[in-house]
This record gives sequence, C-alpha cells and structure tokens, in this order.
Amino acid sequence: MDDSVLILGAGPAGMSAASRLLSSNVRFSVIERSDVVGGLAKTIPFGPFSLDIGPHILCTRPYVYDYNERMYQFIKEMLGDRLILYEPLNRKYLESVRVDGDEFIYPIQIKNALQNAGLGHALRIAYDYVRSRFQSPSNPDDGISFEQITTAQLGRSLADLFILKYSEKIWGLKCSALSSDLAWRVGEFSLMSVLIEQFSNLWKDARSQSGHPVCYPAQGIGLICEQIKEKIENAGGKVTLNACPVRILHDNGYIYEVVVREDDTLRSYHPGYVLSSIPINSLVRLLDPEPPAEVIESVMSLRHRSHLCLYLIVNRDRVLREHCIYYPDPEIPFARIMEQKNYSGDTCPDDLASLAVEFFCWHGDDLWNKDDPGLFRIAIATLQELGIVREDEVLDYFVNREQYAYPVYDIGYANRLRTVTAYLEDLKNLKLIGRSGTFTYMGQYRAMEAGSNAADEIIQRRLVNEDPLIQEVVRP
Repeated sequence: MDDSVLILGAGPAGMSAASRLLSSNVRFSVIERSDVVGGLAKTIPFGPFSLDIGPHILCTRPYVYDYNERMYQFIKEMLGDRLILYEPLNRKYLESVRVDGDEFIYPIQIKNALQNAGLGHALRIAYDYVRSRFQSPSNPDDGISFEQITTAQLGRSLADLFILKYSEKIWGLKCSALSSDLAWRVGEFSLMSVLIEQFSNLWKDARSQSGHPVCYPAQGIGLICEQIKEKIENAGGKVTLNACPVRILHDNGYIYEVVVREDDTLRSYHPGYVLSSIPINSLVRLLDPEPPAEVIESVMSLRHRSHLCLYLIVNRDRVLREHCIYYPDPEIPFARIMEQKNYSGDTCPDDLASLAVEFFCWHGDDLWNKDDPGLFRIAIATLQELGIVREDEVLDYFVNREQYAYPVYDIGYANRLRTVTAYLEDLKNLKLIGRSGTFTYMGQYRAMEAGSNAADEIIQRRLVNEDPLIQEVVRP
C-alpha cells in the first residue's frame, strides 16, 4: 500500500479532485467505466456534432441556478476564450414550459403564470399563493412530503400548474411519496429562492437589454472534464477509461486493495486514499468483506431514476427558439427537449441541427428496454403532433442511456442513507463525492466543489503528518 489516491469515476467531482491533487503534486489514479470523461456532464462526439446529455448551463454570478465563485473562476481560467459568456454578448438563456398549449417562462415567474392562466385561474393562483405564505411548515422533516412543502411555498394552484406534474414525470412517484428534501436541502434548486429571485428582478429584467449571467463551454459542457484530463496527461498522469472496480478489500477500518477490470485485464491498486463518485449502491456491493445485512438492505432501497436521451439530427439550420422546453403533461412521453446549437454554434454544423429528447424511466422497465428505433417511434409521433419536427426531416438518430441519473428522494430515504453512510464513515481512507457517490441531488458547481474539497482534505492531512494515513492497516 502507498500514499497515492485512487479516484473512482471521472465526472465533475472526480476530475475536480484530480485537478486539485495535480496542482499539489500528490500522486493519484483516475478510473472511469465509460470511454469518455464527464459523467452526466460529458459531451458525446457524433460526426461533426458535439452533444450534451440534456441542458447544461453555468452561472457567472449569483442567479437562479447553481453558482459557485471558486469553481466559476477555475473554469474561466482553464478554458479562457473557449468559455462563452452570454451576458457581455447580449445573449439570453431561454427556457419555457408548455402546458396544455400555453407557454410559460421558466424558471416559473408569478406574473407570467398569472397572465397565461386566464383571469379566473389567475385570481385563484394569487389567492392560493397569498394564503400559502401563512401556512408554510416551519420545521420540515423526513415525514413531510415534497407535495406538502411545495404547495405551502407556492399555493396549490401554482404548484399544480407545473412543478408537481413535472416532478412526478421526472421521479416516477407521486409527489406525496417524495421527501421535502427536494425543496429544502438542495439549495440551488430551491423553488422559493428561484421565485424570490425572479420576482425581485422582474422590473430590472424587463428594462435590461443585456444577456443573462450564464456561461457555456464552446465545444460542449464536457470540455471542462476533457480539459482537466488533457492537463493530467500533459503532466505525465493518466486517466484510465473503460475501467471498472470489481472488488474493494478492507480490513481494520481501511481499504487496502481495489481490484479493477481494465478492458479484459484485472489490476490491483493499493491506494492510501479512495475518493468514490461511483453510485453508492455499487460501491457498497463491491466491499469485501460485505457490510452487515442492514446496510445492504438500506443501500438496495436507495433508488436512482434512469435517463434516456434520444438525439435527432435534423435537416434544418435551427429548430427551436428556446434552448430547452419542458413538458409536464403526462400525455407527452418525454419530459424535455433541447437544441444543442442554441448553446453554442461550435457544437453543430451551420446547416444542420440536433435535438436532444429526454425521457425518465426506471432501469429495466419497458421504456428502458426499448431499442433505438422503438424510442424514436414514440418520440417522433408526438414531435410531429406538436409541430416541432417532421419525420422526413430527421437524417439520423441514436440513444444514450444513463442508469444512475437522479437519486430518488422518496419518503424515508434519509434514514436509509444515514445507515449506509454511518457504516462507510468507519472506512477512514474513503471519501464519498459527487451526485451518485453521495446520493445527493446537486448541480455541477457543487459537485466540483465537493471533489476539490475532498482533495484539499487529503492534502492537508499529508501536510500535518508525512506518513500516509493508511500506515496502520493490517493487510491479511
């Protein structure tokens, strides 16, 4: 065993940790099961196209989305002129919600919702919203549902208009079965903070002719992790792709060996520290000896929502006005569509467009098991009905499948997660990072910060004590 760091997963958290360790001359290895870095924030090359897995945008200052000054400055310095800054270019980031034929601005704005709803419905929305201000739960806990907290924040009428229907589409559960943590603990997605921000900026935004304070890498969101990978390789390091851990051996409170399948070969790593961003369910099942039955039962009950992204290559120079459109209506089979070219013209040829059509499902269900042509047939019928694109305009298509997309915060998940993390905390040289690694619904900035902070913790330990943390391990 040595004092190096083994990073499991090359998504934003893992690559951010690797970058921080590299800058401090700490030896590390990164393994990634896919053939490309970036995790859910990767960019898929397809001929002349560079395609993201659904919409990604990053803020340049506090706004209605996830923001982190440290991570923004890191990305800005690393990418330089390859980072498109919308605000100085007077570009808007446009999102909308289509409900029963009406178009609403997203993030939802109270004024816009009232205008589109009609007088009678608007009065009901306003009444429910005002009444909700006096009924908000003051001490939410794991027994309060997402439905309860959302209706308390927005009022029943406004919540029903979009948030509840869309949430049930994403998570595959009734909002009464989802934990209030979706609204209270995931700060960058807090519904109330979004509405407050939109309401306070309403007059300013109406008068402003400048763009939105967001940015985007010119060659796709995956450029961030790809650039870190290039920096590692230029320094003589390596990120091993198509590599998957198959066994994690531990003893006396320390991990002492990780067996990894790299292509068709098994390789053993003997790290001093392990940073894991792989799904927590997978990590626990790899441990040898295996955890107690209670831990295994708890982790197996932590579910992830799976994600299917159907990419359409369209014989038009542009399809949508918006960057992305949300569809909460249950009759529409997909949840969201985005146009890649609207993020950056460098990601698509001038004369062609690409749409990403997103579906949410459970791993192994009928939708997940659809082949590419089957999913295309489902999508194109609705896209034609909506007047978005005709089948004869589609030149090509393919599907990307992500099993572990969104951690599901159902009622009672927090107690089960605490049981699992309490056990893993006893492994003193293991640190969980990232969305899937920590089973936390977080944005890219927050995931990168978590990876960077974990690396800083290791660096600090090494400064305090020159001996590796794992020197106490007794290896069988």
